[in-house]
Amino acid sequence: MRREFLDSDDDKHILWIHEYSSRMVFVSPAPIVQPTKVFNSSGSSLGTQKETRQPQAQVKKTPRNGVYTLRPDRFNLVDQPILDLSNKQTCWLQIASKSQLPAAKSEGFTIHFSRVGAPSRFPTITRGVFYFHHVPGDTCQSQLRFRLCGTLAEFQDGEDLQLPGGGLWNVSLKTLARAPNTYRTVLALLQDEFRIRPQDVDNHNCHRLISTFDPEKLQSSGQGIMNISGLTGARLHMRSDASSVLLYRPSKREKNRLPTAVAYPPDTIGVFYYHQCQTAPTRLGELRFRLCRNVREFDKGTDLCLPSGQPWSLSSLNIHVTSSHKNLHECLTRDGLLENTMYPNVPQSLLTTLTMPLRVLGDPFVVDLSATALFINIVSTSPTTAMQKVCIS
Repeated sequence: MRREFLDSDDDKHILWIHEYSSRMVFVSPAPIVQPTKVFNSSGSSLGTQKETRQPQAQVKKTPRNGVYTLRPDRFNLVDQPILDLSNKQTCWLQIASKSQLPAAKSEGFTIHFSRVGAPSRFPTITRGVFYFHHVPGDTCQSQLRFRLCGTLAEFQDGEDLQLPGGGLWNVSLKTLARAPNTYRTVLALLQDEFRIRPQDVDNHNCHRLISTFDPEKLQSSGQGIMNISGLTGARLHMRSDASSVLLYRPSKREKNRLPTAVAYPPDTIGVFYYHQCQTAPTRLGELRFRLCRNVREFDKGTDLCLPSGQPWSLSSLNIHVTSSHKNLHECLTRDGLLENTMYPNVPQSLLTTLTMPLRVLGDPFVVDLSATALFINIVSTSPTTAMQKVCIS
């Protein structure tokens, strides 16, 4: 018995290659042609012929609980699937892309319904889509949420998932940024789809970037809200290589002990700004912290206060004479809020205390009406003349 194979070109295979390259249509893999030896019934070789075998087609799997976008206006564009989280205690959420290759691996993270008290499950009917509620400049109100809806067309009329004790189920951008390794895929997607500043997704928000201290330019410069609650010192970054640490207040010095810093109170969320004195705007002023959730609400906010009820502040004199505030001083002078040289021709060695220096009697100065005495340093422009201290009580 003799087996014969036709030694001819595979026209269908050639046609498939042509159509794939011109139309880019996803079809099952092409047949694989391999040379095969041919034998007669006695076992003698008759040469080699071509034999085709059809490999198993690769199937592109849709990621389970896949999220292609977090922007509601793109749901229909990417055909975002409706997710069913009913009665689940946790959900493995995968951030995927429609352009992924079949073999590409989707990364994800675990979503919990509630971690307060005993672990609880998602409600019985929890079907819908995850989306991102973006509030520019506010990492607390910018949140990952879940909209209950049966179809994408019902998104606008749907309601957000609620927690058992009331309030919306959410994961804030601040929470996501605190664990960049865990949430790196969703953070990357958010930065790609929304105008989120780098400092908003920085770990622990340690890079508190300052674009300006001018209250009139906070919004136009894109200055962001920062949360300094519980910090004893807030490190501000004016440039990539310049920073300054601002303390809330040091405690009273105890006997034989160095003073310890007191932490900023809870809910200290807002922006630092420079308050200029109307009498001498570029000479007298103080750095303050305005409590607000958004720079657009700056005028509606209130200033951070000390336990005494007085506004927390850092005077222009303190900024000028304290070496650790050199970068802060440069930033204020660059914005035109503070004179670069407040005391020309006065040696720096005479400007080392927080006692108000005066060159002439016409120089403006600040008076603390709650103090029992006022100390003023009369500074001569001559480097050979000593400084004279005056006490007014």
